[in-house]
Amino acid sequence: MDDLIAFLRARLDDDEQLGEIHTPDCEARNLYGWEFVCRCDLPARRSADIAAKRRIVDAYENATRIAAQGHNSAYAAGELAAYETAVRALALADSHHPDYRAEWRPGDQSAAHS
Repeated sequence: MDDLIAFLRARLDDDEQLGEIHTPDCEARNLYGWEFVCRCDLPARRSADIAAKRRIVDAYENATRIAAQGHNSAYAAGELAAYETAVRALALADSHHPDYRAEWRPGDQSAAHS
């Protein structure tokens, strides 16, 4: 699953590098070098979305580390399974990307931790 984490982090980095995106009718569009106040709130929402996804990826990595240290309680196992399901679902949004692997699809737990 390390490859899945690297894939997700790379896609989130790609999303951040796209820059600010506004709705077509937003007043913040750059007209002849002048920038207007944004009223669409899309850049803030997009930034918050990326940050939230990064927190899920980080939580999965932490749960994986805890499991690798031998903390195999039912709670730890359940937490790891829940985060694994979440990161698989996050990656599904980029299933069109050439680096996406079919075994990462949610529900295909046969390739877990590969």
